[in-house]
Amino acid sequence: KFPSSVFEIAMLNDDFGPAVLEEDVGALVVSEETSKKGDILNAKRNDLNLPPVEIIIVPMKLASDGERISSTRIRNAEIDSLGNVIVD
Repeated sequence: KFPSSVFEIAMLNDDFGPAVLEEDVGALVVSEETSKKGDILNAKRNDLNLPPVEIIIVPMKLASDGERISSTRIRNAEIDSLGNVIVD
């Protein structure tokens, strides 16, 4: 989907992962509900004299029941990973 882009997916052990310390991070992808984290990240980067990252906000996807898809709902077996409601 992004043939001319170089990207790395990193496991997060905190809110930002390597984006706080690594100079060559160019963007942070967030949901609408976590978009304020981008401002916090760029403030932390500014304190470390690092350039700001672009904040890319992606909309939440809805499950077949009209509620948002989340890993919690999947783990709780409310929905499957495609957003279909699991009926007992």
